[in-house]
Amino acid sequence: MSRIISTPSQQRLSAGGRRRIGVPGLCVIVAILALTTGGTARAASCTEPMAAAAGLAGDLRATLDLGALRHLYEAGSCLWSEGDADTLLAVLGRAGREGLDAGDYHVADLADRAGQDSRQRDILLSDAALRYARDMRDGRVGLESLAEDIDFRRPSIDPVAGLGDALRRHALGDWLASL
Repeated sequence: MSRIISTPSQQRLSAGGRRRIGVPGLCVIVAILALTTGGTARAASCTEPMAAAAGLAGDLRATLDLGALRHLYEAGSCLWSEGDADTLLAVLGRAGREGLDAGDYHVADLADRAGQDSRQRDILLSDAALRYARDMRDGRVGLESLAEDIDFRRPSIDPVAGLGDALRRHALGDWLASL
């Protein structure tokens, strides 16, 4: 049995009483979902990132803090969203303002790997963030190496736990600013 449909809102109702959204409505829904993810999309194939560390060049692999990275990647999946990666790279680009050299944080290697192995990129991003956190906390040069009588209390932070928490909450910018 068919119904007589008289108003535009009634025309959108199907025989079963469900609303049909059509292509324009679907486009709006997709756009809203894209905006509400907050840059949290991760590469779907990014699992077991620590296995990818072996594929890094020997001199680059030798600079990694493998112990901290193993602890950070215990769950076995990648951690970095594109939004978080962009935040870190922007902060590292301004490292000179803090008296640090962006070259110490894999910036060139990350630029070379854009669009390549997402697992290696994830590892390099994590190592760069951990190194930056330590350098912001302790300084790039150990003050004790300058003079024996220098002994400043440093805040006690666990960069691995802090980074992991910041990435889970998508609050990397706040964490980096707190260093």
